[in-house]
Amino acid sequence: MVKTILFVINHQQDLKAIENICRDRKVIFGGMLLSIETEIVPELSYAVSPIEVNFNYIQSMFDKFDEVIFLKNHDNVSILIDQLELERIYNNNLVDKINFKSLDKNKLTFFGCSHTAGIGHESKNTTYPFILSKMLGYEYINFGIGGSGNYQIEDRLSELSISGGKLIIQFSDIYRYRFILNSQIYPSPITEPKGISECVKIYDIPHNYKDSKFVNEENLVYNFQNIVTRLVIRLRDSNNKFLITYTPHFVNDSIFQTLEFMYGFKEFVAITGRQCDTVSDGHYGPMTHKRWAEGLYQRWIELYGKE
Repeated sequence: MVKTILFVINHQQDLKAIENICRDRKVIFGGMLLSIETEIVPELSYAVSPIEVNFNYIQSMFDKFDEVIFLKNHDNVSILIDQLELERIYNNNLVDKINFKSLDKNKLTFFGCSHTAGIGHESKNTTYPFILSKMLGYEYINFGIGGSGNYQIEDRLSELSISGGKLIIQFSDIYRYRFILNSQIYPSPITEPKGISECVKIYDIPHNYKDSKFVNEENLVYNFQNIVTRLVIRLRDSNNKFLITYTPHFVNDSIFQTLEFMYGFKEFVAITGRQCDTVSDGHYGPMTHKRWAEGLYQRWIELYGKE
């Protein structure tokens, strides 16, 4: 299906950018509009200035066009402000139309990195999500993805409507920092095939970023604490039953600081120190996962009982 696209641009902007987009999308550019109320031909694409949109007729953006693309390059502050307001209105309208996928309240849902995904295990039956779910008597859904950082875990949860659910959140290293890369895209429960941007592991902050004012141990700890706090508040406010864990890969002052912070949450279960075996690729093995499941089970019963 060919879309009818509206480009909102600087009144005197070069149209080459629009022509390139139309060529890539195999759509025909119908020219500039003097008014958004002008009759248009479906499946053609048009350009308009924020001035010509006119806030009195903004509904036409939604009624006449399948997509609105805002191309910024305004040298007039007043026009730029108009466009920003139009963009806000348009994006809010899109958000209102999103139907977030709801978690299955009857199942235990897991989020985490490769430990939760069970990477390295020959069978899911030896992973802690399987063992814990069986102990509690629930079916389960596993959103664990290898290499995920805490930003990506929060991203996945943000795509879901969570209320009255049952969740286990396994937080990963503070050193798995989020960058936008195109080299690898992880699948997402909502936005496939677009997915989640790759998280990059930075395991030597003092060496690689010793002169950085932004990427350093102090800021990584601060950002980690904020992610955890945001998620815990959201989960509590939505009346979920949940537990959180933390699986760092190093022992240093920052890790001790984050662990001390995590102990401030009643839902936190420490699994550090329960490691006793590994699989061939170095991930923790069946006995370790069994111990993790036992610790999580004990805290779950303490907080929520057993149905």
